[in-house]
Amino acid sequence: MDTKIKKSLNFLLRTVIVLATYGFLFYELFVNEKFNSFHFQNPETNASLFLVFFVLSLMPINWGLESLKWQLLMRKVELIKFGAAFKAIFIGSAISFFAPNRMGDFIGRVFILKKGDRMEGIFATIVGNLGQLFVTLILGSSALLLFLPQLNETYLGFSHFQLVGTIALVILTNLFLLAVFLNIGLLHTIVQRLKIIDRWLFLRHLQILQNFNRAELLQILGLSAFRFLIYSIQFYLVFYSFGIRISPIQGIFIVFILFFILTAIPTIAFAELGVRGLVSLFILELLIPKMAFTDTTETAIVAASSTLWFINLAIPAILGTFFVYELKFFRKND
Repeated sequence: MDTKIKKSLNFLLRTVIVLATYGFLFYELFVNEKFNSFHFQNPETNASLFLVFFVLSLMPINWGLESLKWQLLMRKVELIKFGAAFKAIFIGSAISFFAPNRMGDFIGRVFILKKGDRMEGIFATIVGNLGQLFVTLILGSSALLLFLPQLNETYLGFSHFQLVGTIALVILTNLFLLAVFLNIGLLHTIVQRLKIIDRWLFLRHLQILQNFNRAELLQILGLSAFRFLIYSIQFYLVFYSFGIRISPIQGIFIVFILFFILTAIPTIAFAELGVRGLVSLFILELLIPKMAFTDTTETAIVAASSTLWFINLAIPAILGTFFVYELKFFRKND
């Protein structure tokens, strides 16, 4: 492809990403009547500004951990600096803002690579995303087990045998997920034996999965768990700042469950503003039946969810647009 055409296409794609990001952000904040910015303006649900600013200060730590994780993953593809990894994370957030199921997190980032194989970069990024997903599923389902006796008494009505069976099933499933992740290199072996590579050539890049040893995979899981704890604390503090008074331990476990359920809901980042508020309200009503859910309380719950959405997703997406023009979708040697 001609160099001038590559430059033009690069500029065009960058511009489309920036316009799409700001377009979806504008729609969600100012056009969508159901979940627009009135949640932040209700005088009866004013937040503690100190706590909100503290939550905001945790945002760089949250994404810094993700950047460090991605930098470690990219060692198998191309050595990149931490600053470049940080930019890539924000760029991925910008693209994920309008891409289904946050696909930009693993597709958008790799275009910052200068020489490394991008398909291998995508598969390596997926390893990190799986680590974050499995941590969410394991910790979320484990937290749900703590509330199982209460849910059983109020809603489920399981027998003792069914209750024990449910607990055993969750524990075995979590152990299975852990085993799968720590042996992720076997996926390439399975694909080879099924001869799928002959039909889908891009799967030959799966070989990169075998380059991760268990020590590295445990490191990825550790960073994922640390990051999960950080944004769970953020969520709890935002709830608290809006007057939703829950004990710290109970509150953190409820947030674990909240993220566990959100993971199962297909969505795109800009739509999460509404989904998070509804799911948060549903979970709190389910797990804390004694809480008095007035209109003001419900508004505060949605406002808290919207605030965290803005801090952890909207702001990084906006920052990502400042780095989009560093991307090269078409490199000289491509």
